Amino acid sequence: MALCIERGDGVARDKSRAILLYREAAQAGVDDACCALGYCLASDAFRDLEATDPRCLEDGRLALDEAVVWLRHAADRGSGEAMVHLGQIYERGGGSIRRDSSAALALFCKAAEWDPKAAFYAGNILWDQLRDGVGSIDKCIEYYELAANGGVADAQNALGVIYEDGWGQGLPMSVPKAQAWFKLAADNGHAIAAYNLAALLERVLDLNVAGTEVDPTHRGKINSAIEHYYARAARGSNR
Repeated sequence: MALCIERGDGVARDKSRAILLYREAAQAGVDDACCALGYCLASDAFRDLEATDPRCLEDGRLALDEAVVWLRHAADRGSGEAMVHLGQIYERGGGSIRRDSSAALALFCKAAEWDPKAAFYAGNILWDQLRDGVGSIDKCIEYYELAANGGVADAQNALGVIYEDGWGQGLPMSVPKAQAWFKLAADNGHAIAAYNLAALLERVLDLNVAGTEVDPTHRGKINSAIEHYYARAARGSNR
C-alpha cells in the first residue's frame, strides 16, 4: 500500500503518508520498508538541503540522518538496493553526513555482486581515483566490465573512452576494443556513445589511427556507419 501511495498507483499520490506507512513497517522489522523509507527520506533531504530557508536545512539534515540509519539497517541485512542508496549518500555527502568516497566505494563493490549499476558507480569512483594519481586501472576496468556485461550502457561507453585513449603503460589504447564498446553502448540507445563511435570511425578513416588499416572496399560502409551513428547521436540515439 505504501508503495502505491508513494507512486500514485490507483490512489492519490501522498509521499508524506507513504513515509509514515514505511516507517511503521520498518519499525516492525520489514527489511524492504527500511530501504524504501531510507530512500524516500534521502530524496526529500537532498531537496531541502538545497534550500536557503534555515528550517528546510534543518529538516533536511534530520531526514538524511534518519535515512542513513534505516539504509544502514537494511544494508547490514544484505539489501543490495540499500547499499547503493547508502553509497550514493556517502558519495555526495550533506547535512551532518560527511562525504566519504571510500565508504561509498566499499558499498558499491559489495552491491555489485547483485546490481550491475552498482558496479558502474564503483568504476566511476575508481576512475576518479586514477585521475587523482591513485588506484589501479585493472580494478577500474574490472568493475566497468562487470557493469557493461550486465547491460549498463554508461559503463560500455566508459570502457570505449578508456580504450580509445589508453592509460599510460598500464593499459595501451585499442581502437578495436573502443569501437566494440562504443557500438554496444550505441546499440543500447546511448547517444553519446553513438557520437563517440562515429567520431572514432571518422578518425580511423581519415587518419589511420594507431596503424589501423582501412580496406578501400570498406570505405563506403564505414562512411555509411559514420553518417548513421552521427544521426542517432543527433536525435538522442535510441535503437
